[in-house]
Amino acid sequence: MKIWAFSAFTILLLILLAYGMYLLAISTDPSVAAAAITASSTIIVSTATVTIGRYLEKKKELEALHREQKIPIYDKFLDGLFSVFYDQKGKRLNIVKFLQEWQQKIVLWGGPKVVNAYVSWKDELTEHEPNVQSMESTERLILAIREELGHENENLVEGLFPRFILREYKLYSKLAKQNPNLTLSELSEHEKSVQES
Repeated sequence: MKIWAFSAFTILLLILLAYGMYLLAISTDPSVAAAAITASSTIIVSTATVTIGRYLEKKKELEALHREQKIPIYDKFLDGLFSVFYDQKGKRLNIVKFLQEWQQKIVLWGGPKVVNAYVSWKDELTEHEPNVQSMESTERLILAIREELGHENENLVEGLFPRFILREYKLYSKLAKQNPNLTLSELSEHEKSVQES
């Protein structure tokens, strides 16, 4: 049942019960009416507490089940993403096929933040050569996935993704501040010159 329907039903029920109590109070002996109102109030409150508790418990169970089903999907995506940067024992990934398969899964399983972060990430990668913005977009996608799986991102260091994949993060950070449009190929040239010197 949708939350709005549940809320509307609950409000309507409370209004009807209040009206019923009012009619009871004006049509019977005050001492009998007081006892009836007290008894019915106790029953109503305890029933409402149990019903709302069960509803919230069921909602949490469904969220946990949904989250458990998302973990393998997101794990496969991150495995594919990192394999692009780390050629794992000669294993080459068909990135186009991989992304097409993952897009089908994200449509079904992804929450709004993950879907929006993925679309922004994909747009960034298709419109520009990999650069600082695409690294930041990748990081936003990873953080959205973490958040959807129930992790806190508040105390994570800035530049999480570049720190994972770049050999020279400090050089990247310095150059990115100087040139926000720094491409990864330009960064690679700077890394080579640092290694040669």
